[in-house]
Amino acid sequence: MCKKKRSEEKNNYIRALIYGDEKVTFYYPDLVEHLGIKMKSGEEVILRDQIAERNIFYLDPLNSTTNFINSCNERDITTRLSLSVEDKFRLLEYTELKEARASSHSATMWAVRAFVISIISTVFAIVIGICQMVKG
Repeated sequence: MCKKKRSEEKNNYIRALIYGDEKVTFYYPDLVEHLGIKMKSGEEVILRDQIAERNIFYLDPLNSTTNFINSCNERDITTRLSLSVEDKFRLLEYTELKEARASSHSATMWAVRAFVISIISTVFAIVIGICQMVKG
């Protein structure tokens, strides 16, 4: 298994998806605060634009992209966000990828151990064969 906890992820996009998965609905300022991003920083603007363009999270269809961006700039954000079905699948794929990587790493370590044991047993068999030839 992977040693990193879900909340220790460094990628803001993944951390945002994890936050959304933990909450039913939430507000944008709460998400930004949880991620530790400063308002009006480059990372915050990218996140805001991804939400406004509906690339991440479900944004109320009555709330237009312009309204969401303007409300973010004015810090008057009353739009609730939630994880979309597509976001759930993205998070599921990411989780499966992490598990597959951990499993692959474990399998690689077992294969290396088996290879080392095979080499040791081969060397041991050769040494025993040579010893028997010398005695015989």
